Order: sequence, then structure tokens, then C-alpha cells
Amino acid sequence: MTDICFERWSAEQTLARLEDIADLYIDAHSENPGESDEIFSRPGFIDRTIAQARRDGFEFVVARSGNTLTGFAFGYLVGGSKWWADCSLPPQEVFLASKFAVIELDVGQFYQGRGIGKRLIELLLSGRPEKFATLAATPDSPAQAMYIRWGWYKVGTFETPPVMDAMVFRLHGATPRST
Repeated sequence: MTDICFERWSAEQTLARLEDIADLYIDAHSENPGESDEIFSRPGFIDRTIAQARRDGFEFVVARSGNTLTGFAFGYLVGGSKWWADCSLPPQEVFLASKFAVIELDVGQFYQGRGIGKRLIELLLSGRPEKFATLAATPDSPAQAMYIRWGWYKVGTFETPPVMDAMVFRLHGATPRST
């Protein structure tokens, strides 16, 4: 992983490179047949990302090798007493706390399995003041199994398709466990 560098990008930098980011998103998800819903399409990703880059506390971390994007992770702040739409409520401790929502963690197919995703999550969550991070994961997917290995746990289920589980990770100095 010595040829990989990691950077934080502003919302403006993210939106300026959104076409390249969307290409990487499609590559990272190309072997995921369970993601056939329109929200997982390239246009769906672009539309979601434009809106999410405008959210309070938006953070974007990118991995690259030279000028080639190899992976990225991003998310935004979710205040206390707020939760995912159409998802069963988590335990009160999670619901009432401010949270950081991890929206995407994607690594290009060629670069997967090299620790880039773990490093992206570590950088994205490092120094966060919130008590918890949260994300949505497809049940029984390799990604969900990875999150569980890193210490994330399920706290809810989305009630409308696509089928997803809401997961959380306790922050405050904790880092994802090694695989």
C-alpha cells in the first residue's frame, strides 16, 4: 500500500471530481448483483452525492495511486434524536446521541483486499466528536461481514426496499478491529 496516498477533500473538491468518483463507485460495485435497485445506479449515486455533499458535517476521504482514484469514503453528521428514514429505531443510547453517518466506502476492484477500505474508514472517523458512527449494509454481504469483523453491529432494519441493515460503531478513541 506504499504507493497509495490518502487525502481529505472539501465538498467543492468532491463535486468537481464527481464523474471520476462515480466511475470508481460503479467499478467497486460491479460484482454486486444484490444492488440492482435504481439508487445504486450511476445516476442515482450522482444525485445522492450532490445532495449529501451539502449536508452539515460532510467529510470525504479519498485514496489514490498517482492520479488514479483507488477508493473513497464519505459521510455527514446526524444529530441526536435523528435516525435513518424508513428504518426501525435503534436502542435509545444510539438514537439520542449525535452520530456520523458513513454513506459510502468504496474501493476499486483492482485495489480491494489491500487494507485501503479499512484505512479510509479509520481516517474518516478519526477525531470525530460523535459517540457513534452508523451505516447501512446489505445483509449477508461481504461488506457487512467486513464491518462486523471491524466491530460494527446491527441495530435496525430498513422497512422499505432495498433490504438493508442499520449498523453502528462506538467512537471515542475506538478504531475498527483488524480483519
